[in-house]
Parts: sequence; structure tokens; C-alpha cells
Amino acid sequence: MEVEEIQAGRMKYQRKIESDGTDSLSKVAKCVKPGSSVLDLGIGVGDLGRYLATERDCVVDGIELVDEFIVKAEPYYREIFQYDLDQLDWIQQLAARRYDYIICADILEHLVNATAVLAELQRLLTDDGRIVLSIPNVSYIGVALELLEGQFNYREEGILDRTHVKFYTQQSLCDYVLTAGYDILSMQQVVIPLSKSEFSHFKPELLPSALLQLIQKRTDALVYQYVLLLAPKSEAEAVNRAVLETVDSSSVMNQFVQRLHWMSTSDVTYSAKKMAANNLALDDGTHRTTYDVSDNEGVELVMFSPADRCGYLEIKRFAIEELGTGCLIDLVQCWDQVIDQALMQQIIVTASPRDTLQLFINGSDPWFEINIKQL
Repeated sequence: MEVEEIQAGRMKYQRKIESDGTDSLSKVAKCVKPGSSVLDLGIGVGDLGRYLATERDCVVDGIELVDEFIVKAEPYYREIFQYDLDQLDWIQQLAARRYDYIICADILEHLVNATAVLAELQRLLTDDGRIVLSIPNVSYIGVALELLEGQFNYREEGILDRTHVKFYTQQSLCDYVLTAGYDILSMQQVVIPLSKSEFSHFKPELLPSALLQLIQKRTDALVYQYVLLLAPKSEAEAVNRAVLETVDSSSVMNQFVQRLHWMSTSDVTYSAKKMAANNLALDDGTHRTTYDVSDNEGVELVMFSPADRCGYLEIKRFAIEELGTGCLIDLVQCWDQVIDQALMQQIIVTASPRDTLQLFINGSDPWFEINIKQL
């Protein structure tokens, strides 16, 4: 990332977006299907609009407040509207428009009315429209180390950008999204080593070993940003109902639903077509479940939802096998390595014997996501 200039406390970036990039803006761009209509909130100098228009054949409108930014970005957008995003009347002024994607790339943390803005954006989506957002993670290891020194120093850019008025952890981000009326279709993480961040002056090896181990065991310790793909709740709930209707209502209290979703290398999100579910008895017995996730394009990500309710669950074996050749990897046996790249929601994994994963589930939509190709 090259910094072009700073004006009025706001950073202007020139960013190179790549189809296989690992930065947040590249991940955001990958979520957008070619040929889509897009509304980009807080366009800056227009790098995202330029990429979507030229590389993905999208029609892109933008919203920006700063005159100089608008002048630089104008060539890449169909229309640019000059609005203050915190003043919700702009949504009414665009009420006749509909977009396949609305993008909030590192913008919501700058808004006082972030929840209201996100909730109201549903009015501008097409029937199967999506929200794509990226947002910094305030529980990043660098922030934690700074807090241990009694510091919380605002900066010109980064997680503690002085223009940020909202801060989110993974859990509070999920709560915020649900409150605004959305379900999360996918959550990606942008991982940045401490040495490559604005907190590189810290030397974690100087910390007491027990404290360092506690910080490093957090699954989000090196997650600098999250990139989320969202759908209004009504659509996501319809997919869930289709699965739950397979359960006999007379015995639903004695069963729980277990699901596995998967994505191939060409997919941009999970879909109901690549999902398998099992109804399991709620008892003290041991269950063996098998999911066929064969995909001609090759499976890249799997998201496992162990149950649809709170409780305690033990996993003895979680094997990924290739048909005809046997087990490729057992996640239980290599969990110490898996946890470094796994994303989790509403699950606490306790310290456990090597042959068992002990899961405490504290919600009705728990899951963990694994990138198979990184194992």
C-alpha cells in the first residue's frame, strides 16, 4: 500500500487490488460477481471502483464527501453522490435505486450512526443483494500489548486511526451485524504479523511466557481485519428453515442439527447447494456422521456447525478423507496447528486430551471454518 497524502485527518490511499491478493480490499473485490451493480460507500480516491469497473465489468456508483477525492475517483464511477453517510436522509434520496452489492470497505468504524446506516442499506439491495464490509479488529495482538502498557494511542492510520469512532472484536462485530438485521454468509480474515504492523516496536518475547501463551492462543490474535459477506436475515432464515423442516416436529427437542458447508476455489460465498446436514439424537451416545463434499473444482473451505443449540460436545475424530485413498488429515490430532488459521463463532475449545476436542457451544449458530489447502 502506498500512502498518497493526508488531508484533514483522513488518509488517502493508492492501493493495488489483485485477484489473488490477501489484503482487505482484494478480498472485498473478490466477493463481487462480474457484471454486478455496485454501490461503494466512502470511495476515497476510487481504487475499488476502478478495479470493479475495468476488471469485473461492474457498474459502480459511489458516495463520498470530500471534493478532492471525488475529482480523482470520477473517471471510474457511473455516478458519485456527495453525501455525509451519518446523515441518513441520503438513503431516502437513493430509494429508487437497487444494487446487487453495497460495499462498506473500512468505512463503518468512522460512523456515529453505524448500526442505523447498515440496517437501512437493505432498502437499496436487489432481492438477492449482498453487503460486503471490511472492518478492523481491535483485539489484534498489537492493541492488546499496548493496553498492557496502559496505552491506547491514536494514529493517522491503522486500527487506532484517530477518525475511528467505533471499535469491534469478532464477537461484537457479529452482534452488530445481527442487530442490524443480517446474517453472515462468510467471514474472511486478514492476517498481518506483528512485525509488519504499526505495533512492530513491541517485543512480545519479553513478556512473561504464560501471558504470551495466553495472548497467542486467541484465534484472532493476528487478525488485523475481517471481511464479511452479508445477506438480509429473511433470506438466510429461509435456507435454515429448509434444513429444519427435515426434522420431525414431535421430536425436535430430542434432536439437534449438524451441518457442513463447503466452497470450491471458484466460489465467492457458501450456498445451500453445497451444504449437507444430519439430524442427531440428543443423548449420551456416540454418533458417527459422514459428509460427501466431493467437488469437481476442488474444495477449499469447509465450515462445520456442530449443533444448533447451546451445550457441550466432544469430537473424537474429524477426518478429511480422499475417496479410495483414506485419511488425509485428522483435525483433532493436529488441532494446535488448525487453530492458528481457523475462524470460530459461538464455540469455545477447551484444553483437551490429544484424542478429544471439547467444545462449549454458547449460541444457536456455532461454527468453525477451515481452509483445507492451508493444512
